[in-house]
Amino acid sequence: MGVPKFYRWISERYPCLSEVVKEHQVPEFDNLYLDMNGIIHNCSHPQDDDPHFRITEEQIFKDIFNYIEVLFRIIRPRRTFFMAVDGVAPRAKMNQQRGRRFRSAKEAENTIKQALQKGEVLPTEKRFDSNCITPGTHFMEKLQSQLEYFVQTKITNDRNWQGVKVYLSGHQTPGEGEHKIMEFIRYERTQPHYDPNTRHCLYGLDADLMMLGLCTHEPHFALLREEVKFTRRKNSKTQAAAETTFHLLHISLMREYIDHEFSVLKTNLPFEYDIESIIDDWVLMGFLVGNDFIPHLPDLHISTSALPFLYQTYMEVLPQLDGYLNEGGTINLQRMQVYLQAISKFDLDHFEEIYSDYKWLESKSKAKKRPPKEVQLEEKSLKIVQDLAESQGMVQPGDFEEDESTFDQEFKLHKQAYYQSKFDIKATEEEISNIAYEYILGIQWICHYYYNGVQSWGWFYPYHYSPYMSDLCNLSTMQLNYEMNQPFLPFQQLLAVLPAASKDCIPEQYWGLMEESSIIGDFYPRNFSTDLNGKQQEWEAVVLIPFIDENRSCTHSVIHTHVIHTHSYQSITSSLLTYEVMVCGWGLGSTAIENQKEDVPTGSWLLEDYNNFTKGLLSGCKLSVYYQGFPTLYHLPHKSYLKKQGVKVFQAPSRNENMILRILPPTNGDFLETIGERLLGQSVYVNWPHMEEAKVISVSDGKDKISISQLTYNEHVTSTQGSKIKLVRKSLEKTEISSFIADQKNLRDSYLDRRGINIGDTRVVIYAQVLLGKKYVCGKKGEVTLEKQWSTSVQPFPVQTVLKDIDVKDQTFKPMTSIAEMLPKNAEVFNIGVPHYGCMGKVGDLVCSTHGGNATITFQVPDEPNLARILKKKHTLSSYHPGWKIASNTGVSGYILSRITGSVYAYYPETRKWSIGLNLKFTKERSGVAGFTKRKDNEWLYSDAVTGLILGYRESNQCCTNTNKQPVMHKHKYATSVAQTQISNKCCTNTNKQPVMHKHKYATSVAQTQISNQCCTSTNKQQVNSIPSHAQFLFSVEKLQELTKWLKSLPSYGGTKVHESSNTIEPIVVSAIDEEIKLFKVFSKMVNKCIEMNIKLNLKISFKTSKKAGKSKDVTVSVLSRYLYCPQVQQGTLIPDKSATHQEMDRIVNVREGHTVPLGLRGTVIGIHTRGNTEQEMIFDVLFDDEFMGGMTLGGRCPSRKGYTLPVYAVINLSHGDRMLSKNNRPVAVVHPHHQGAQVSGCKFNNKIQSKNRSNRYPVL
Repeated sequence: MGVPKFYRWISERYPCLSEVVKEHQVPEFDNLYLDMNGIIHNCSHPQDDDPHFRITEEQIFKDIFNYIEVLFRIIRPRRTFFMAVDGVAPRAKMNQQRGRRFRSAKEAENTIKQALQKGEVLPTEKRFDSNCITPGTHFMEKLQSQLEYFVQTKITNDRNWQGVKVYLSGHQTPGEGEHKIMEFIRYERTQPHYDPNTRHCLYGLDADLMMLGLCTHEPHFALLREEVKFTRRKNSKTQAAAETTFHLLHISLMREYIDHEFSVLKTNLPFEYDIESIIDDWVLMGFLVGNDFIPHLPDLHISTSALPFLYQTYMEVLPQLDGYLNEGGTINLQRMQVYLQAISKFDLDHFEEIYSDYKWLESKSKAKKRPPKEVQLEEKSLKIVQDLAESQGMVQPGDFEEDESTFDQEFKLHKQAYYQSKFDIKATEEEISNIAYEYILGIQWICHYYYNGVQSWGWFYPYHYSPYMSDLCNLSTMQLNYEMNQPFLPFQQLLAVLPAASKDCIPEQYWGLMEESSIIGDFYPRNFSTDLNGKQQEWEAVVLIPFIDENRSCTHSVIHTHVIHTHSYQSITSSLLTYEVMVCGWGLGSTAIENQKEDVPTGSWLLEDYNNFTKGLLSGCKLSVYYQGFPTLYHLPHKSYLKKQGVKVFQAPSRNENMILRILPPTNGDFLETIGERLLGQSVYVNWPHMEEAKVISVSDGKDKISISQLTYNEHVTSTQGSKIKLVRKSLEKTEISSFIADQKNLRDSYLDRRGINIGDTRVVIYAQVLLGKKYVCGKKGEVTLEKQWSTSVQPFPVQTVLKDIDVKDQTFKPMTSIAEMLPKNAEVFNIGVPHYGCMGKVGDLVCSTHGGNATITFQVPDEPNLARILKKKHTLSSYHPGWKIASNTGVSGYILSRITGSVYAYYPETRKWSIGLNLKFTKERSGVAGFTKRKDNEWLYSDAVTGLILGYRESNQCCTNTNKQPVMHKHKYATSVAQTQISNKCCTNTNKQPVMHKHKYATSVAQTQISNQCCTSTNKQQVNSIPSHAQFLFSVEKLQELTKWLKSLPSYGGTKVHESSNTIEPIVVSAIDEEIKLFKVFSKMVNKCIEMNIKLNLKISFKTSKKAGKSKDVTVSVLSRYLYCPQVQQGTLIPDKSATHQEMDRIVNVREGHTVPLGLRGTVIGIHTRGNTEQEMIFDVLFDDEFMGGMTLGGRCPSRKGYTLPVYAVINLSHGDRMLSKNNRPVAVVHPHHQGAQVSGCKFNNKIQSKNRSNRYPVL
């Protein structure tokens, strides 16, 4: 369910609402809710516009499970995980579902028809019909069983899912997914044990989820959704869940923005100002612009500033009333009548614009048709008649003026025409009153649906259009009553919403009902029309199909003639599944002792009287406390105002008003010394309102800088609470002053242009290190303390946005007091000392506390493949060349090479745009395409693969150069003798530096355009201005389609963009690495088999390993605890080994648990990217040794299900350990290699312990 364009409008009006999800800054959530239908649609038909796209049900299910896993690991709920699939919807929703499915089937049919007309050969496999994502279909039955199996598997095997109560509400349970979630939240709020500060996260794609989140009046509520890009070009590239950028939209901030929106009411209301009631009225006003249940009021569109008009009218009307409009889901009809009368002036104002425009055009039309002298003569005659009548007393002065009631009569006629054309009725007062009654009934039904649940399963708004606002009258006399009824059975809904084109989704016995000749065949029209009704996009149009008549379609006699005995079609389940695993112990050593699965009747969440639901803000909510990760406007004095500031929330500056927050300057400005003494070395909160903790390192006013003497910027900083610090002041040098001025400007622009925050003049800038996380550290005496870990990079922040000494709710972190708690038995750890660097092991039976804490660890030490040979040949396998060399090899000019490898557009016909470039370069983004182009030192370099693309492209183009550098025009393979268009060698570009298509003076209707390009230059640098007639060729839509089809078939199409700051390995090198690892595995298996059979290896090959190569060895040693990395005792995103350096083709191991990549899986770095200011934002592209569920191809560079992108804090670099071994000074993790019976500090080991053994290397065959 959704409100079209609402998400973009509200995000631009309130710019700070959303933030990109960064894994190291995700808030701690108690409950996670998934509106599953958004996931199902994303994973099943991501490319509706491509008639060639095919996907199997098995792949759909795998993608859905992977999507769920990704969302779960991003949020990591602590208490509840609720998955809700849409069940049978209320009858009011079915009208929208029916129209959407009919349009979807029609668009799919047209897409296939157009492809066949072009001569395209489509796959023989059946295309996935998205309409089968409807309750009761076979697909949904299979999905339900697969989901149950998936959940059972996860809670049994995944420790992160244990201890969380999991709910699964499937398609058998009636109700929309998001409203089943709301029903659960409403019920939980009535329970005595409910925490009023519960933190909720709801995933979903519908914009109206914002309204639902506000209706709960839960202050700590956020929405999770995919990044939305509002661009004209549709992205046809399918993204995996792990590659998707997610956004968090904070309802907590929206509440505060709404408070600012209506702040004028705080001083002029005759009753108490209540922000909770204002929010309820704000939700009610949003219904008037339309949603899935009722159409928008005439001419009231979000794109034409309808919502600001509603808000302004509300602020004018509310002081005249005795209370609020929306009383917890029940509309006060008397007050609502006053408000509707006030907004009805919109009808008159809008018609006045139309009327005045019409009169102006009419006068112009008459003036053009009649000679001016004739018009003047007529006006003179009328004046004589008027004067004569007045002089004789026949009329009174002014009677000849236009009657004012004419406008009202015209408006009345206009409305009558609207009702007759849109509703196909006689516009009598009774008919209009009936429409108005149904509309008010609809608004009240929606209010109940949002606040109290379904009050009628059978009610629906029986019209495609809404009445005029001026006709919504006599509300106080209306009796708004509903009959609860029962929800449709699944097969009844399928018959109600599916078109005949999707009859395969229902049992074959029902197919006959969808035939045109059946007794209800008129419900399934093959052809239908749509009406934009003032909208701009086709998907917003009203689908004009008849409403389903429940009495006809579901009558007992009709259904029994086509009876089918299938439980899933003839019944619904009023219950959902809940899973709960009780966990004993903690961490990796915990044990699941109970796994419960039960049916929970949803009726238990309903109350007999909806007034018994707890409405509004619960007592005990701590609004002034900062819950980490939940932004708030509290704590910092500020004011707000609306202005068209052009804040860039999405891809372009907004055109509407933005709410700007202006930070108030302090009354008494502190001196630099005072600020330094107060903040230096202290923990503060920066980036208001999306606050994060940071440690201040220095402060500067542009002239001087004060810093802490004993700290340097590149050292690892930990908490220094209680330590004495010395402040050092020094004058800035010229370069430092320039840097300070640049920081001032960047801070001012970034706050205003992206966040809509006016920070004013920044007199002082602080430089701080942001908090990365916390970890437990074992001291010299075995004591365990929790320490904050700060970033090594320093960032600037304006001092007026810095907060200190505020009330903060820290994230939950299990307290520990001993090393035994920090390293429980059987906990999985990784070694960050040598030898055995990066090896995974398990904690043994004994932990000793001497020498700062030692632990007995049994490591698995596998052999590693030797990639040295590939590393040496990397540059010979793939090399890059400057443009002039590629141009020379392909016989084209350097300019042509530069143009066609970028973005080139042709306009033919003039209204249609064609992309005919290779799109290998993105200059504005400073990015190339992996394996083809890259930018280095402001120069574009091209791989050998580009040569083949240019040669292939030249066959589809018309100009190249000969060896003498003279322009040569080749006859195009599409040219004919009647070609009317020529290529000019003159370069002509528009302001966007894109090629422009110009009409040639000889062009005809057959060919309308020419390409303006500089083909080449001769050896004497002279341009040739004339083109021989034999160089002419023909452009046509068919040929351009063939060209674009060829471009899309290239391996470079849709390739991975690589920024110039990134380092990536070419696909051919990646393939060589994969083959080498495969060979290593084959060799390892052979060696292991020989060892098992006691066969002596006598191979005539060169070994670099022992004959035991390939078999993992178990090595048990005693290790200092500080050289062990245990993921369970980390909080945040801490890098396991901050001293590690990273290079291409380094070997790494995944140390992050509970994510897509299995713990301990090894791989090779094939790309390094830097995406921010901190070291935490370094990203690796990794080719893993084995396939795994959820693995990706990374833009086609990796084999299927072997690639993945990991942050630096998720890996340990194995190659860094090898590099440490080659140095004299290296950390030693192993205290003693022990044998059986050896003792450490009086402790006896019974395990069989091998001596330390470095991992062997793979032999070069």
